[in-house]
Amino acid sequence: MTAGLTARGVPKFNIFAERFQATARNLEIPADATATVRFVRSDRELTWTRADGALLELGEKAGITLPSGCRLGQCESCAVTVLNGEVAHLVAPADDLPGNQVLACQARPVTDTVLDI
Repeated sequence: MTAGLTARGVPKFNIFAERFQATARNLEIPADATATVRFVRSDRELTWTRADGALLELGEKAGITLPSGCRLGQCESCAVTVLNGEVAHLVAPADDLPGNQVLACQARPVTDTVLDI
């Protein structure tokens, strides 16, 4: 439905949706895992640890403003473009999410990562 609305000119931030999905993915993240996350437009580079949680939480803790309506029911409003690196989602993202984008509220870096934020 989102793809149809955006194809007709409705901005994604005006589309409200709720998604209910069965189970989370079993991501094997070692307790001592770390990754460097660079927020290009914010000119910030942070070290992510497992305790930081999702990319959205990492950015918020550092005072970086990321697009997000996640806590208000605006699913997919936190989509950000990955310029380099690999991330994994806790829950499989929607099929219409472009391949170079991730949902910051669910994504954890797997490798050092560069985001277009």
